[in-house]
Amino acid sequence: MVLQGLLDSIQNSGDRKALCYPNNNYLYSDLLYKYEMYDQLLSELFNHHKKARYLVYIKDPFEYICIFMAVIKHGIVIPFEVGKEEHNEMIIGECKANYIFTQEDIRLGSYRAEKIWSDGNVNLLGIDDYREEMLGIDEDIIICYFTSGTTGKPKCVMFSDQALFNNISNLAELIKIEKSDVCYTPISPMMTGALNTIYLPALLKGASVAINITFLIGSVMKTIHSQGVTILFMVPLLYTKMLESNCVHMINWNGIRLCLTSSSYMGKTVFKQFHDVTNICISSIYCSSECGVITVNNSDRIEIAMQYVGHPLSGTEVEVM
Repeated sequence: MVLQGLLDSIQNSGDRKALCYPNNNYLYSDLLYKYEMYDQLLSELFNHHKKARYLVYIKDPFEYICIFMAVIKHGIVIPFEVGKEEHNEMIIGECKANYIFTQEDIRLGSYRAEKIWSDGNVNLLGIDDYREEMLGIDEDIIICYFTSGTTGKPKCVMFSDQALFNNISNLAELIKIEKSDVCYTPISPMMTGALNTIYLPALLKGASVAINITFLIGSVMKTIHSQGVTILFMVPLLYTKMLESNCVHMINWNGIRLCLTSSSYMGKTVFKQFHDVTNICISSIYCSSECGVITVNNSDRIEIAMQYVGHPLSGTEVEVM
């Protein structure tokens, strides 16, 4: 469902801009071409078995999204943030990964990996220890999100094809993403909260996504201005830094119709100050780095926006423990 939804959008969008970098644009047709290349690569893998597990550590958003699309057709995506050698070894052991997509050399501890394909930019490694091993995972699972346990113990969150499609399509409908929108987050799609909140919903609707992965507030505001951003998603810290910069007064905020944040850590003062400067009421989402959006508050009343995390997405149940 997710893949078919993205492919339908891509085929209906053709030569429209999909990903807009500072000095380069990728069209929807470029996404299709690169996806088909990775699709063919995975189709031809020797000894490939159904539901193979792919760790994906790719920093370039264009390559990441094309690989993501190909992998969910053939197996399970496991977004992978490389850390110390013992961390990498632990993740491989926990998920029993069969393959790794990477653009960098990775220390894998005691595991052996063979480079089985490369185009000079992206490498595909086969992990010998688990090349043939399978886990008892439901057939419809397409993504496993591993977390080190920012809150609570380390865990793995699994999404079925249907569940992920419901999540991104319901969010896209709720915030009314249109083809004319330019969506932006300075957060990498390797962070699955950003992938499910901006990248996938935007591409599902044929919108454009501005690309500039940075936490330098001057660079963020330059992207907002130069790309004509209409939907913005940032963590609370960046909204705070933006208000501390004089450049905030130089942006034409009339062109931005929606500002989103994960508001659990945003103080009421920031809500009020941002509204005073921009006349925009920041919309709150309650999300997790593993799962994406759970609830949304898109009220245009500042007293409501800064007080509540909103209502659950359609089909989502929230239980207060």
